[in-house]
Amino acid sequence: MQVQLTWKTLLGLVLGLLLLSMMAMGGCSREYQTLLLQMQQQAKIMQNTSMLLDPYIRIQGLDKLDYKEHCKESPGTFPSKDTLQGLSRKGFLQTLNATLGLVLHRLAAFQKKVPHITKDKDQDWKQVSQAEGYIRGVRNNIFCLTPLLNNSSEMVTPTWAGPRTLPPPSLSADAFNHKLDGCKFLQGYHRFMHSVEQVLSEWAEGPSRSRRHSPHWASQGRAHRMRPSRRAKRPV
Repeated sequence: MQVQLTWKTLLGLVLGLLLLSMMAMGGCSREYQTLLLQMQQQAKIMQNTSMLLDPYIRIQGLDKLDYKEHCKESPGTFPSKDTLQGLSRKGFLQTLNATLGLVLHRLAAFQKKVPHITKDKDQDWKQVSQAEGYIRGVRNNIFCLTPLLNNSSEMVTPTWAGPRTLPPPSLSADAFNHKLDGCKFLQGYHRFMHSVEQVLSEWAEGPSRSRRHSPHWASQGRAHRMRPSRRAKRPV
């Protein structure tokens, strides 16, 4: 366990320093594969519940809660893997950027609402802050990666038509339900980042092959392959 935490910490520092370096230079990397690899690594780390859900549970005093039973993701809060795969790369990046913006807004509201009162929770709060850093790092890489796709020949498909605002917390007077709302939201967030990492792993061929992820283009390709040849056979 200690080895995993050390690896995550070191990787986080490397990605953080790289992000700060890019911001200090006022520019972005022009290497598609470099940016893609960074986003893959960030998404792989962020899908781990130890990055956000676990510290949230401890901060909210839900340690004894069976979150697998009570913190199930609410349908429609985050796009599914199939939905993400159906988007063009540009549409995927736009959807990812907008969704992570909503997550940052939710985390900011959570930190304002819950006071930092116990020292034994300091490490958990640091973990929440680190998770915010990863989210901003992904959004920065989206900003850098998008221009590299502008010259690609992919077909533009719509972005995810999901909620553009965060679902409001439960209006129940029971504070426990409010905590569960946040727990369900973060469970969905980690599942979403797992889907993001899987989709990004399919992008290794480069921006010029983006159209292969478009269902419309794929159906055209299949039809073209099935079309009989018009070339007449030469008589023997």
